[in-house]
Amino acid sequence: MSFVSHSRGLFLSPLADKSFWQLGLFLVLAQLLFSTINLSGLKNHIQEEQVNRLNLQVDRFLKRSELHRGGLGSILREQRPEKLSGIDFIRLTRGDDHLVLSGEGSLPVDFQTLVRLEDDFHGNWVSLTPPYAKGRWVVINRRLGDGIRLLAGINGQNGQLLYRKLWTSAVNTSLILLPLSIILVYVLTFFRRLRLKNRIDELGETLSKKNDRSAQRTPKDELSPLHDRLVELASQNRLLVETMQESLDNVAHDLRTPMARLRSVAEYGLQTQRTESEYQQLLSDCLEESERVLSILKIMMDTAEAEAGTITLDFETIDIGRSLTEILGLYEYVAEEKNITLSSNLQQNLLIRGDRTRMGQAWANLLDNSIKYTAEHGMVRIESELRDQWIITRFIDSGIGISESEQQRIWQRLYRGDRSRSQPGLGLGLSYVRPIIEAHGGNISVTSSLDQGAIFTVELPVYREG
Repeated sequence: MSFVSHSRGLFLSPLADKSFWQLGLFLVLAQLLFSTINLSGLKNHIQEEQVNRLNLQVDRFLKRSELHRGGLGSILREQRPEKLSGIDFIRLTRGDDHLVLSGEGSLPVDFQTLVRLEDDFHGNWVSLTPPYAKGRWVVINRRLGDGIRLLAGINGQNGQLLYRKLWTSAVNTSLILLPLSIILVYVLTFFRRLRLKNRIDELGETLSKKNDRSAQRTPKDELSPLHDRLVELASQNRLLVETMQESLDNVAHDLRTPMARLRSVAEYGLQTQRTESEYQQLLSDCLEESERVLSILKIMMDTAEAEAGTITLDFETIDIGRSLTEILGLYEYVAEEKNITLSSNLQQNLLIRGDRTRMGQAWANLLDNSIKYTAEHGMVRIESELRDQWIITRFIDSGIGISESEQQRIWQRLYRGDRSRSQPGLGLGLSYVRPIIEAHGGNISVTSSLDQGAIFTVELPVYREG
């Protein structure tokens, strides 16, 4: 039952398709326009043929008349009849003299009607009586020598009948082609929707698999770019969801400890009556843990602001050597605790334009990262030099290294590699550093191998005073 209902819906769906009616209307209008243009051209062709035939017969009449003694003027003056061939009437005028000739011995129209016609009267399929609307006459006029005006006409009824027959035939053909066009549009729309439905089913089957690229597809057609783009978008969304889940796990893990301590301290303080100094100590512990939570949240907000490109920078002239020396002084004690050799080779008078606080945070994150993932008795070294118009700063360590597959993911917010989960932190450091460096017009890269340490290279444009 469901299969029959589905098939019926697919069969009727083209009728509800807006494009079906648009294409159908386009074909109908195109057909009407084509017929109108053809019929208009055909009508003009028939009229032109009749005018050419009339001109040819008039030329023959004039040639015969010139062969008579006295020429055309004598015919008009003497009112001498002249036999017409292929012309229904000719009117010759000169001043008040009028001569009307008929091709069949009797005038096809009233004599007075022809006399009253203006000298410049002409037209195709017109009436000879006012208001000179549409009729069946084809009329031409000529100005001849010796002040003579010629007006000649033929009955264009045969051409009109031919045109009407062709017009009727065109209308009948259009009435036949109209339903055929609608059927053709319906068939094309039906198969287009069928092909689209198959692509949708195929896309659903592809996206239901873990590997979005694993499904076999039909040969390429006009829907292939859309199919590939949707698969790519689905892959990106799937990766984003996985990253978010992993990131939330990391955040929950890092926030769980300070929140648990905060709760434990509060519960401990409420269990028994304590002295004022004991309460002050417990409140101090609660404050310390809450500051830790706020610090984590602030880091996350700063990182989100930096990645969004909305961070505000307070630019000033910064000496790279002095800035790095200050950061080295802050981390000397941390390095000593792990028996890590901390050294530097900093070129002096290397200036940039930047935000002193933000750059200090970037240096601190890079140095903290190097020390954190370097084992005891290892080494961390910072170097800086001028190369062309760029200041090159390198953070070199002998730590656990970064695999090639992870070197592009370490810049993602909250990402932490499997080998780094044992260390405290949120995985926000590098995702914060990169947008800060780029906001200063520079770039950062990493070179590393597993168990071979890592080298983080920062390039910043040099600033020359004056």
